[in-house]
Amino acid sequence: MKAANKAATRNLLGIFFYAVKSDIYKLVESDIIILVLHSLIT
Repeated sequence: MKAANKAATRNLLGIFFYAVKSDIYKLVESDIIILVLHSLIT
């Protein structure tokens, strides 16, 4: 039972970190796009 709980927790953490990483990647990507646009405008 304990081992199953540990595995489930690890899976949830993996999903959570994957979601966070992809969100950060999207944020960084949009920041780069904004910086490029800003440098083109100015």
